Amino acid sequence: MANKQSQSRLPPSARKPAPPPPRKLPAVRSSTSVSTDLRSRARADAGKGSSARTEDNLIPLVYWLQPNSPQCAERNSAYIDGAKPGGILLRGPNVVIDGDLGAAFQPCSEVRTEWLEWLPNRGGFVGRHPQRPADAKSVVLKDKKNRVAWRTPSGNDLTESRYFVGYIGALDKDGNVVGRMAPFVVPFKGTGHTVARGLNSSIRDQFNFQYPDGNIPEGASHDPSWSHIYRLTTIYRENDEGQWFLPQAAPLREVESAEEYDRGQRLFMAFSAGEVRASVDDATEEETAADETM
Repeated sequence: MANKQSQSRLPPSARKPAPPPPRKLPAVRSSTSVSTDLRSRARADAGKGSSARTEDNLIPLVYWLQPNSPQCAERNSAYIDGAKPGGILLRGPNVVIDGDLGAAFQPCSEVRTEWLEWLPNRGGFVGRHPQRPADAKSVVLKDKKNRVAWRTPSGNDLTESRYFVGYIGALDKDGNVVGRMAPFVVPFKGTGHTVARGLNSSIRDQFNFQYPDGNIPEGASHDPSWSHIYRLTTIYRENDEGQWFLPQAAPLREVESAEEYDRGQRLFMAFSAGEVRASVDDATEEETAADETM
């Protein structure tokens, strides 16, 4: 999108009506009639009955909803009530967060890069690679900008994706988290790579959690990523090829409790140890086509 771009936001009235508030899970009633012995047995069996295998513990994805996202089209089978272009979709619970109010994001992993392999014409997900395959070939796409793409010798398409793993929660107009925060994968591709690099640089520039007086020792390491909360929003862009919403990330605040700090540290350790892993954008062509620019 090298042509002149509009840098202004659309007025809220032109973008979308306010989406419904994030969906809350129904409260589970705690029975007061359960005996102390039965509760003790439950504590002794804690953790049983679910898989601890890495392949069974995937962290779901965030989607940046676009004008052509199927989730925003009322007649599409993928439509989600309240989904509008510019929204932030939390896959799994399928909760839509207003892209203007934004989401609180506590990054708990370093930025990672993967190359996703697809059948031609996004016909289906094939696999993921930590680096671009050595035998990949560059091809010039016959579009307006003659962009370069990468393909395997068999003709499969390769797309580069950067992502962070962390906790996300919806924000209200005052910048307060609404409801609970949950772990999600925040992916960036296409024009979003610049945003991912900027977020990574911002994380590496944070020292004030350790040194609030500004006296930073020479050679000091930056704050752990999970000690700070960022605000994710979307901003409108357009050029002669179309319209889209670009994610934005900006510092919001430091963590304010041991609970916030500890949950971030636990997710960092679990992800680093391979106990959980990022979900992959392995949806169908219909679901992923809207993410071409992102």
